[in-house]
Amino acid sequence: APVPPEPAAGLALSDQTLAKQHGKQHQLSDRHFLSSWLSGEVLTHGVLVALLSGAVYTMSSAGGSDGDAATPKLGTNFHMLTGTILGVLLVARLALGVQRVEAASTQVQSFNKACRSLAVMSSMVTETITISAGAEQEKNAVDHFRRELVRLLNLGFYCYQLSLKGLKLASPPEALRSRHDKSEADMLSSVDNPTVMVGKLIASSIEQQRQAKRISNEQSALFVSGVNELVATYHATLASFLSPLPVSLTSFTYVFTLLWVYTAGPVIAMNEIGRNGVEPVALVLSLCFSFLLGIFFTGLYEAGKILEAPIHTAVTLLAIDEIGWSLSNGLSALVGDGDIPVFMPAPE
Repeated sequence: APVPPEPAAGLALSDQTLAKQHGKQHQLSDRHFLSSWLSGEVLTHGVLVALLSGAVYTMSSAGGSDGDAATPKLGTNFHMLTGTILGVLLVARLALGVQRVEAASTQVQSFNKACRSLAVMSSMVTETITISAGAEQEKNAVDHFRRELVRLLNLGFYCYQLSLKGLKLASPPEALRSRHDKSEADMLSSVDNPTVMVGKLIASSIEQQRQAKRISNEQSALFVSGVNELVATYHATLASFLSPLPVSLTSFTYVFTLLWVYTAGPVIAMNEIGRNGVEPVALVLSLCFSFLLGIFFTGLYEAGKILEAPIHTAVTLLAIDEIGWSLSNGLSALVGDGDIPVFMPAPE
């Protein structure tokens, strides 16, 4: 029997939109590769610790100290023990901050997910009249709802994006303004939570479709659950903004980090005198080790500051403009057949 031919292989192309977002995020990460922890304050502490170590070394060598008498083993061991505990505490603080930043990034994707889900559900809105004289008017009403839904979802993400940056809507972009309700822009600029108000506008539009019998009560409930997800995600982000700062942890680690690094310099200097004697190489090693330890511990503390501002860190590292354009492009493709515009401009 003849062997049936193999089905034609599918064709796959690279996802340029996803690759562009990924590349932009890599650029943002590279831009903050060192600035996230190597600040001017960190370098200043490193230099001061090294200078203190050099001063102790010079004074001890001039006084004829052999180093061992000035740095008993108990003092050195205690300093090493406290340094180990402090290092674990700083790493734990950094790990907690990374978790909060990841949670903030997840909230952005959750908001996008809710927007796309609502766009997909718009296909459930259908005309109630398809044959009689009012069929054309009914079709126009459904098309108007879908276009308005996409516009409001874009407007909702725009307001949400502003809230991520700590900003508030003063006036929506021209492309996102309503063609029929000129007072909408003034209303959104006057409320404290424009993102939630956009959710209310979407819910009102859905209720109009339910009353017009274009969707059932069950379908309306699905729509409302999607709107609730938008509002819940916004409030989760707001909770991250307004959550109390870990003052006790921050102050404790800051004080003991400075105490440790500024006592590490003298300990290193005396140990180098005891091991290598009064030699130029011992002085150089003392300065280098003190500087490295200074920037290591203060830099670790600086990197852990993301715990105090997870939303700001997430916005700094996320390609938020590319994400917004990708969402707008996807919403237009999901709802319309090429007749609904992409409301958000393409990022440069």
